[in-house]
Amino acid sequence: MKLEDLKTMGSFSEIEKVERKTVEMSIINMRYFADKIKKGFEFYQLNDKMEFAAQIAFDGIKQNLNDYVQAFLDVVIVLCPGRIDSLRSAIRAFRSEFDLPYDLNRWTEFLIRRNDLIHDYFNYEFLNVELENALHNYLDCATELIDFLERELEAKNLMHREIRKK
Repeated sequence: MKLEDLKTMGSFSEIEKVERKTVEMSIINMRYFADKIKKGFEFYQLNDKMEFAAQIAFDGIKQNLNDYVQAFLDVVIVLCPGRIDSLRSAIRAFRSEFDLPYDLNRWTEFLIRRNDLIHDYFNYEFLNVELENALHNYLDCATELIDFLERELEAKNLMHREIRKK
């Protein structure tokens, strides 16, 4: 059977227009995930860290951090010219492009650890402590980074730019 045969049989639906993701959508997503990280961390701090609910909240924090970083990557791809092929290269490009305040610089430096936090189960406990310390020290930077990005994107008229990943 050929592709044309499948098309005539109605196997494919017609798609009018695929909506492309914009930088503005990534900023909205970053705000959403930053809020979920903050609320999850507040819940985690108010409960016994050994309780099951607190552990689930902490796992949720890690997942939301992962999604926050993915949205951040989408923004950096548009905001920073040059070749970006990894989280590390994106953050390197971002930090070389902008002069960040100390705490924002430390927060973006911590974001590089996202891969380890999500995938390295050998150092699970150590990385959880590192995440907890970073959230304790730099949690407000999650939204400060978004505000910084938004100002830069608006100044460069890039908020409605479509994100095209390679």
